[in-house]
Formats: sequence, structure tokens, C-alpha cells
Amino acid sequence: MAGLSIPQLQMEAQIPQGLESITRVQPGLLMEKLAQAIREASLLFVVRFPNPPHTILKPAEIMREALDEILLEPCDVVALDCTSCLYMVVLTPRSGSPFDPLQIHSILSMFKRAIGMAMGLLAEHDRGEAPEISPLMHVGSVDGLQENIAALNELLETIINKQLRVQFQPIVSMNAGRVYGYEALIRVPQSGLMKRPGLFYQAADRARLVSWLDIACQERCFESAVNAKLKEYLFINMDAEGLAYLHQAESSLADSASAYNIPPDRVVLEITERQAVEDFPRLVHYIEGLRSRGFKIAIDDAGEGYSSLRTIADLRPEFIKIDRSLIRAIDSNGNRRALLSTIMDYADRIGSSVIAEGVETRDELATVVELGVPYVQGYLLGKPNDEFRGLRREMRDFIADRLVHRQKRIAGSSYAIGCIARTGFNISPSILCAAVANRFLKNPDLDSVVVTEEGRLLGLVMREPFLQGMKEGEGESPISTAMDSRPLIVTPDTPLEEVARRTTFRSAARFNHDVLVAREGEYVGVVPVRLLMEALLDSRNVKEA
Repeated sequence: MAGLSIPQLQMEAQIPQGLESITRVQPGLLMEKLAQAIREASLLFVVRFPNPPHTILKPAEIMREALDEILLEPCDVVALDCTSCLYMVVLTPRSGSPFDPLQIHSILSMFKRAIGMAMGLLAEHDRGEAPEISPLMHVGSVDGLQENIAALNELLETIINKQLRVQFQPIVSMNAGRVYGYEALIRVPQSGLMKRPGLFYQAADRARLVSWLDIACQERCFESAVNAKLKEYLFINMDAEGLAYLHQAESSLADSASAYNIPPDRVVLEITERQAVEDFPRLVHYIEGLRSRGFKIAIDDAGEGYSSLRTIADLRPEFIKIDRSLIRAIDSNGNRRALLSTIMDYADRIGSSVIAEGVETRDELATVVELGVPYVQGYLLGKPNDEFRGLRREMRDFIADRLVHRQKRIAGSSYAIGCIARTGFNISPSILCAAVANRFLKNPDLDSVVVTEEGRLLGLVMREPFLQGMKEGEGESPISTAMDSRPLIVTPDTPLEEVARRTTFRSAARFNHDVLVAREGEYVGVVPVRLLMEALLDSRNVKEA
């Protein structure tokens, strides 16, 4: 799609014998003409020539003659000339009966060969470049298409005029403490109806344009990566359904990467299932072909839905990207930690590496490091940017410190409670009880808040006891009147075993209350009891092994 532009409005004469009209138009008028042409049972497709045709006959006349040879029933054809290389064609049976899938495949295959031969693009034995034929949709509902005509117009205009841009977000290796690669994230124009990439893909899904959109995105990613002088791995997103039909492109994905001097073995394809894959065996076969050319494969959004489980099992990707929905508040959610540990074990068995996406807090980062996640991505480590930016020194030091704690645990050394302390959620003693209750209700993963003032530890508020014990009229009272002013407080160097022993001395009602960590009254962190028990069990298992 590189280099295409929309010419100025130019109307040409009507073409006889059923080829009703051919019109070179601007994108807005293109959609108006398209809306007028489509009827029930219409077949809509794109014809793209490798280069501007240099023939005595007009392309429209060649398409008419080709269709005369192919079609077995009378049809009306409208061809809209978008550029000197690109046409949109609406083919409508006059009988009103839609083509079946076999007929569509046969028509497009024969049409591609016929016009290629007629224009001298193909030799007798299929040498040379044929025009690209991309089916957009088989119209089942004219009303449905016309409702989406504005979105389709914006999609085509954005692709043809190369209005997509790219930003890069770092993916960091925890063991190396540096950037391993960058994910290329597509950004769309903010002036139109569709201000998010997801809306563009919805429009592409409806128009059967996913492969075409993916090709345009790939080219922008490759071009932007080269301009920014990429040295690390490049991660690019591709739709699973569209990936299986990339054979419609005039060059292979490997050739496209090589054209920008990007070795395929430095590219990771992130496969996302935006919709159900109709031909999964075909997808598996095509991905194996990509892998043989050097590409690496990542399954995106793992943990978000069940469909990704089959994809992981059948594709055996090099990377499994864990969705933010599983990483969010993982430091305080034992079920999510258990699930991530299970995925880590499975990934290790099949030779895959896990990437934790959406890490936004230090506590989340500390948790995934302690669980052994090798790669991390998220706003905490770096936001999407137009340029490549390395890891901040502050983050390198934090990761190195957490790795030391993890290595001590693996070695079976007895380690202190400060190694697993979390920052937690801190509030001032003057905050009203109603505001704290609202915070708990809005965040189901928040189990406690710590009350501090100028860094000094004052007390603890646990979710369930606070919400259950809050009485009418207490909402306007400061939280200092409802906090536990005598929680269990230990110093950072207190051994895990000693902290566990002290928790057993508490009353049954307070047994599950978090443990607070402080140094000479200054707040250090908080440790949920379940996290304490997990760490203690891990330590004992290592020693027994």
C-alpha cells in the first residue's frame, strides 16, 4: 500500500455491456458511489495492480472482457477507480441470488488470472506479477453495510494515505536488567470517527479487510523501526484470522521485513484473536512457515479468555504474553499468583517464555520478579513513545534488588520480612471514613489501607471488618477514629519464621490482618498474611529439596 494517494475528482465515461461505470473519486465520494452501487447479493472486492497499467486498452475494458469470459450469468458491475493502481469492484447477479463460497473463490481466481494475462503481467506459465484481488465482503444486508459506510470510508482513507503512526513500548528482561525489545503500537488519526485502533479493526472485520489493514500496519512498523534505528527485537501485532490470509499480499512478510533491512529472526509476531479463527489448521500451517523463515511467535492477551489456551497448545509460541487483567493487583491476589505460577510451569515445559503485560506498580513488579517472570512490560518500566528509550537507572536498581531476594530464597537462605514487604495503599489520618469505604468498594482487590502521617506509621484499616462494622452517620468521621491503632508491627530484618510465630499469638478475629513493617516508627511496607505463608512454604520447600 506504500505510496498510494487519492487523485482529484475525475469522472470517466460509462462502460457498456454491463460494466456500468468507472469513477475516480475522493474517499468521501467513493463511499457514496459504493453505497449507491451495492445491492442484496452483491460481491465487493478490490483489484490492485503492481504498477500503473501501460496498455492500449483501459483497465475497465480489460476487466469487462475478463468478466464476460468468466461469468456464467448476467451481472451488473461497477468499478470505482481509487488510484491508477487500485479499483473497487461491485459485482451483482441480476437474478438477485447471491454467489455461494465456491463460486466466489472460482470467480476471483479466474478473474485474477484473466486480467493478469490480458495486461501482460503473467506469462504462459504464471511468471511475472499478477494483480492482487482482495475480497471485501459478500453483501448480505445492504442496510448493514450502509450503516458502516462512514467507518469503511475512514478506514480506506487512513490506509491509502498512510495516516497510521507508530509508538514503541519497551519489553524488559528481568535477568539482564535491560530492554529486550520494543512492541510497535499503532496509533490512528484523532480527527475522525474512530479514535482507537480497536475501532479500526472492528471496521476491518466487518469489511473482511483485516489482512489488508495488518499489511499496512506492518509496513508502518518496519519503516518506523528503521527510522528510529532499532537494535533490539521488534514485536508487532497481527490478527490471527488475518494472518492466515496474508498470501493475498504481493510480497511475503519475510520479504517485507528484509526490504527494510530488518532480519526476520529479530521480529516477534504477537498473535491476537479478535474473533474466532475459522480455519485454525490453516493458521497453524502458515505460522510454521513464518517460523521457518526466522520469525518468533508470541500469543497476546493470555489469561483474558479461554480461546488463547488452544492457541498456546497448538502453536507452542516462543512467548506467552500475560494480560493486564491477570497482573493487576497480583501482589495482593493469591488466586492470580497461583494462576501465573501455573502458566509459568506450563511455559517452561513447552519451551516458551512469559511476558507480564501491564505492570504499573512497584508491588506488581516485585511480585512478578519473585515468581520468576523473565520479561515485563508496562507503564512502570516505560510508556509508549515515538523513540526508543532504555530502562531508567532507578528501575534497574529496583529489579536487581528484587532478584537478590529471589536468589536468596531459591538458595534456601533464611530471609527477612522486609524482602517481601509491599508499598500498599497509604492514606492520611484525616481522610473521611466515607472516602475510604468508597475506595474499597471501587477496588475489589484492595484488602487494606495503611494510615500514615509524614512517613510515620499510625495504623491499619482492613477491608471486611471496616465495611461490616461501619455504622450510619460514621462516614463523616476521620479514618483515625476507625483504624486499628495496634496492628502487628515488625522491623524489616525480622525473619519470616518469627513473624509467622507472632501472627499465631493474635486473636482469631485479627489473625488474617496484614503485618506492618516499620523502622523506628517510619513506615516501610505491608505484608498480607497469605503472602507471608506463601513465602514461608516456598522457603521450606527449597530447603527440603
